Amino acid sequence: MILFPARNRWRPVRRSQTKELHAFLVQRESRCVTVTERLKKDGGRSAGSGRFIVYDGPSGIEACVFVTAHGFVYPILSDGKVPDLRGLRLILAGVRNKLFCVMGTRRDVLTMEAVFIRPPVAHVSYFLMERQVPAIPAAPTPGSSVRYRVATLGDAESVFPVQRLYELEEVLLDPDTFDAASCMKQLKASLRNQLVYVAETRTGILAKAQTNARGYGWDQIGGVFTRESYRSQGIGRNVMRALLADTDADERRTCLFVKKHNEPALRMYRSLQYTTTDEFRITYYQNV
Repeated sequence: MILFPARNRWRPVRRSQTKELHAFLVQRESRCVTVTERLKKDGGRSAGSGRFIVYDGPSGIEACVFVTAHGFVYPILSDGKVPDLRGLRLILAGVRNKLFCVMGTRRDVLTMEAVFIRPPVAHVSYFLMERQVPAIPAAPTPGSSVRYRVATLGDAESVFPVQRLYELEEVLLDPDTFDAASCMKQLKASLRNQLVYVAETRTGILAKAQTNARGYGWDQIGGVFTRESYRSQGIGRNVMRALLADTDADERRTCLFVKKHNEPALRMYRSLQYTTTDEFRITYYQNV
């Protein structure tokens, strides 16, 4: 039996530390809503949600790394620093061969790249943007041929073509890896568990915007996409306004990450009162 000291060590979080882990993550929630959503769902007690690895320092939890069975790693560190680098490498040794991606603030991800010591396939750089000021009104629909509304599970087939285009254009490094069944599965999960808004006319759905994760006080926005022939008409901004009217009503703050070179998206988000607060990075070790 291996005995771990009570402090100054990386190890799986104890059940008795759930409140302490909650306090640590909530202080940093805008940069890790994907992780706080998992903790919120089951308190970190279900292995299916992933593992919370924490560094127990003299003052309590000083760092956290969230790891899933599919090789998704999300570090939440203090100032991008890893206490006990050797200890973290040892506890994550089983992740190296199935590592899919590392996601988080740029400084945290760069630190984790040094932990894994293996060449990535690619990385994508983003700005992390936050919005704390409410009261953007819902998009006006009277007199317009475009309708903005919440999508439900019954809309999966009609939303799928837009979701497919979004993944091909914004998500996949290699479009040849697109998996229709996986795309539909994820879309249905979003329609069940997230807020998904669409812009539509009688001819079909033109645009969408949604929450990707819902934590304790923050929602992470994602999947924002407008069909190419309908861009620069305010449709994407209006579907975002409709979504934000919903999150504002619940007094929830929102965050998102956007590719640094995507100037049209940056202008739109700034017009909706988002401000850049940090840099974000996803480093891939397998093609997506």
